[in-house]
Amino acid sequence: MSAIPNQSVIEKIISENASIKHNGTAFKASEKYQVIDTVSVLKRLMNENFEPVEWTKTINPYNKHKVILKHTSFKEVNKEDLLQPMVHLTNSNNKTKSFSLNIGFLRLACSNGLTTFDSLSHLKRKHIGKHTTQIVEDFLNGFHSYVDDKMDIIRTMDEIHLQSQQINEFAMEALRLKFGNLNPIIEKEGQEIAQKIVERNRIYDREDTLWKVYNTVQENIFNGNFSVNGRKNRGIRSEWVQESMNNRLWNLATEFLKELAV
Repeated sequence: MSAIPNQSVIEKIISENASIKHNGTAFKASEKYQVIDTVSVLKRLMNENFEPVEWTKTINPYNKHKVILKHTSFKEVNKEDLLQPMVHLTNSNNKTKSFSLNIGFLRLACSNGLTTFDSLSHLKRKHIGKHTTQIVEDFLNGFHSYVDDKMDIIRTMDEIHLQSQQINEFAMEALRLKFGNLNPIIEKEGQEIAQKIVERNRIYDREDTLWKVYNTVQENIFNGNFSVNGRKNRGIRSEWVQESMNNRLWNLATEFLKELAV
C-alpha cells in the first residue's frame, strides 16, 4: 500500500526553504519556460514510499534547492552490507539549476549510523517541454529497474578481488580526481596519502573487493582521513562538491570493473 503524503513534512520543508515556497513565482521568464513544481513532485514521490530526510534551508527565493528522499525498501549486497535507495531532487526558480532527480544508495555501513551516499545520475530536465506530472511518472516507471541494474553492478564489484597494486592504482586515480592530475601534492605525497585512504574503518570492509575498496576510499576522502603537508585534510563539506565527487568515483569504479571483469 502506498504511503500517504505527510502534509506536516511538506509544510515544514516549505517553511524552511523560501525557494521551494515561491517555486514558480519568484522569476519571470519566457513562455517556453515551464515551472516544475517541487512540492507537487515531493507529494507524488511520497505516494510511492519515498520519505524526505534532508533539505536545504534558505530565506532567498532565488536560490537553487535540494531535497533528499529515501525509499522504504532495502537492497542486499551481502549479509553484512545493506543499501537503501535514495533520491536527490534539485531545482531552481531562475534558470540557475535544471530540475534533476539523481538516484543513489545510502549504505547502512555500521551500527552507529555511519552512511555514505553514492550518487548515480538518472534524470535531468530543463524547464522546457514536458509537464511536471509526466516527468515524475517517467522517473517512477524506470526507478525500480534502474536500481536493480545498479545492484547487479554493485554485487559484481563485491565479487572481484583486487591485488595490492590494483588497490594502490585505484587510490592514486581517486586522488587525481580530488586534487587534479598536475597538482604537486600527487607527485610529492601521493603514495603516502594513497596508503592512508585505503585503510579500512570497519572489520567487514576488510576484504579487498572492488566494492569495499571503493567505499573505503570514498569515505576517507570525504571525511579527510589523511594529512597533506603535515596538516589534516578538511575533507569535502559542500553537498554539491560531494555529489560531483561521488559521480566521478563511481565512474572510476565502473571503469575498473570493465577492465577486471573481462
